[in-house]
Amino acid sequence: MDFKKIDSVTFPVKDYAKSATWYAETLGLPEIWRMDEQKGVGFGVGDNSATINLMQEPGAPRLIIQVERDHSFTRVKLAPQLLRNVIRIFAA
Repeated sequence: MDFKKIDSVTFPVKDYAKSATWYAETLGLPEIWRMDEQKGVGFGVGDNSATINLMQEPGAPRLIIQVERDHSFTRVKLAPQLLRNVIRIFAA
């Protein structure tokens, strides 16, 4: 399996609106989607081909990566134990 890119990282937050303000004002990230009914918001990273999503929900962070397999692109979700290791690597 050939890893191509990170598509999105979704973080559970206690208050999506307050968190969204911080990501926009402190980090300067552009908001590219918002779903108030689902209490979620997404921010573009770089050329907006990757997103940081904030969802007001319990649970673990989720990472979606893009892989190439048989010359076609597929989205896959990583197992939670691998996700914890990947998050540590990117945060280092």
